[in-house]
Amino acid sequence: MHRLLVTLVLASGTYAACISSGDQTNINNAFSSGGTGTVVHLCANAVLSITDSVKFTAANQEISTEGYPTGNTRATLQVAKGSSVSTLISGAGHDGVKVRNIQVDGNRPNAGYLHNGKINQYSWHGERKV
Repeated sequence: MHRLLVTLVLASGTYAACISSGDQTNINNAFSSGGTGTVVHLCANAVLSITDSVKFTAANQEISTEGYPTGNTRATLQVAKGSSVSTLISGAGHDGVKVRNIQVDGNRPNAGYLHNGKINQYSWHGERKV
């Protein structure tokens, strides 16, 4: 007779109400306080005005629109008017990070162009479904 040992492993992470407004500070605080495996959901149709980078702080974190919609109801990260941010999302140094079902808007007609900006090159070790 064989015995089968089943181990249930619960995924670590923080799951909270979706973020409906604000800026990168709301998202970054959620990542910082949640740690590895944190999932930050943005509310459908939300537009967050970004003045600095959204920064993953640990492995296997995710930013996504709640419910994972694929159309125009996806949340949008938009460069704020007058902002000089050129990297909206930084996952550098963290394995398994995920950017899922969101829209990214450089808002250049309103935010302007960075004539002396630098190219952003990062090696992603996770999903890049935007």
